[in-house]
Amino acid sequence: MNWFESFLQGLWKGLTTTLRRFVALLMVLFFLGTLYGLYAVPKLALYFNTPDWVFLLIPLVLAVLAYLSTVIASVLFIILLALILFVFV
Repeated sequence: MNWFESFLQGLWKGLTTTLRRFVALLMVLFFLGTLYGLYAVPKLALYFNTPDWVFLLIPLVLAVLAYLSTVIASVLFIILLALILFVFV
């Protein structure tokens, strides 16, 4: 059963690494969308009464955290999936 355990460990390592990278990529894309959003809708920062750079840092920090932690990546993936289903379905 040793070969089976090593197979499962390799599979688990591959899945967690892939999930972390995928969610980090989604957060980087969200960061780029935020750049465009700040260009297109500057009133958003005035509404929340915060500087513009705060809106840029949130998705970038989430991308770094998703890349470093599988748990955070999983939670962010579920939240993004729920948002997509809520908006488009």
